[in-house]
Amino acid sequence: MKTIRLFIASLLFIPIIACKAQPSDKQAKDPGNSSDKIEAFYFHFTARCTTCRTIEAKAKENLETLYPNHFKQGLITFQSVNLDEESSKPLAKRLGVSGQT
Repeated sequence: MKTIRLFIASLLFIPIIACKAQPSDKQAKDPGNSSDKIEAFYFHFTARCTTCRTIEAKAKENLETLYPNHFKQGLITFQSVNLDEESSKPLAKRLGVSGQT
């Protein structure tokens, strides 16, 4: 009797799992869901200490080391952004950045 119940429960449970395993057509085809390019930003102010400069250098170095092909192809970019410059303010506002990151 337990075997029959387990079998019936399995038959009811398997279709539920199968339905959840596949992405919907909307998710798979929506171009806004994914991007082929990754932009990494390091936000800073004009006055920076040695540690801040080292963090920036290491962040860029790690991207180049971990993803050399993507970095060379331009699929991953790294930008250092000075928050004190007027030209950086729109980007900082769009991304919601107000301090060093």
